[in-house]
Amino acid sequence: MTTPAAPSISVRGGSGGITADCDSLRSAADSLAAIGVEAARLALSLHHVLFAPELVVPSILDPAGGARFEFELAAALDGPAGLLSCAARLAALELEIRSAAAAYQAADHLVETGEPYLDALGSLPRGVGAAAAALDQLVGDLRSGRLDAVPGALADLQGTLTADPSLVAAVAKNLGGMPLIAALRAEFTASQLLSDGEPVVTRRAPEPDAPYLPPRNLAQIISGLERPIPGGDVDVHIMPSDAGRSSDEPGPRRVIVDIPGTDNWAPSSGNPDVANLGTNVLAIEGADTSYERGVIEAMRQAGIRADDDVMLVGHSQGGMVAVNTAHDLSRSGEFQVSHVVTAGSPIAGTVGELPANVRVLAIENDSDIVPMLDGAVNPDRPNVTTVTVTHRYDDIDASHALETAYVPGANDIDADGRRYPSVAEFLQGIHGFVSSESIVTQTFHIARGTE
Repeated sequence: MTTPAAPSISVRGGSGGITADCDSLRSAADSLAAIGVEAARLALSLHHVLFAPELVVPSILDPAGGARFEFELAAALDGPAGLLSCAARLAALELEIRSAAAAYQAADHLVETGEPYLDALGSLPRGVGAAAAALDQLVGDLRSGRLDAVPGALADLQGTLTADPSLVAAVAKNLGGMPLIAALRAEFTASQLLSDGEPVVTRRAPEPDAPYLPPRNLAQIISGLERPIPGGDVDVHIMPSDAGRSSDEPGPRRVIVDIPGTDNWAPSSGNPDVANLGTNVLAIEGADTSYERGVIEAMRQAGIRADDDVMLVGHSQGGMVAVNTAHDLSRSGEFQVSHVVTAGSPIAGTVGELPANVRVLAIENDSDIVPMLDGAVNPDRPNVTTVTVTHRYDDIDASHALETAYVPGANDIDADGRRYPSVAEFLQGIHGFVSSESIVTQTFHIARGTE
């Protein structure tokens, strides 16, 4: 395992992203269009003045003055600096701005769809060669019985993948497009959907020796997922929105729901653990799962109200479930989710479906292969900010873990993120979630009914 590099972050999307800028350009174009239309309408409506009967007598009495008036009015309407010319220039400028916005948007879409390939292309010969060599060494060690050498060969393979996770994205995208792989994936997904079952949600007794404190920053929000809780356990934290109020008083409150990641790699059939492989397969496609339905039921049992301000927080699989839950709740209106925070989650295929009033902060570690498993980068949207943090390891687990990658990464965002407009806006938006003086936490266990 290597020591992480010096902390740094990069930001994509959000209120300071390309899409937000393009929306501003289109808004400016709309304003110019409205002004141009009004200028043209005014010019056309004033043309009748040039031939108005009311000007005939004055022109007879003062031919020179009448001629000068008509000349100056005609110039004001039709001249190079006239209203009609102004309207034409505004129309041309509007078209130019719309074209620029479309070009920026097209280029950004090209980045979204092609970035994993472009990133992988430069390192493809080295990456493929290193991966092939590591696999060959691993197979050779296994065949020859040199089991003591297997850990070293596995470490070499992990080092190759974590050095450039975009290789994983490119492979995932290409494999997913192969007819055989696509058919097998569709069949497995269908089988997991049929065996996903219904959630069974039970309240756990409070832990007197593990009190919760209200979070004070993003890192403390993320660290709430670190608790050693069993698979399928979610924490619901309820905080009064105003100082001096208790969490059970009337009025809107802040609520944070912690959704942990995968802890079971078995399929769903007969498996009571909702944080399993089957949930991954469904959630990455945006499908409804027992885990998601269990989260919503836990929110009901916790007493969350329709006017409460809810943030969903998830690591890995939990982030996928958080995005899907926010999407479905935005359609049902049962609860109001205003913010979603994900850490190490492959959400590129689903996060773009969220409505604009749900703000998302997606944190990805640059040596973590898990966010690349959907074969795409997160879309640039005004409400979706992706922050890449730099805590590099040669080990897949360390690159993906909360303790070694994502809590330190969140600390980096707290320390350095406000100089990026998109991050600054998100952090400002969650101020109410990190400024409460009290908190009430309830833990619920979600199991899959296996009757």
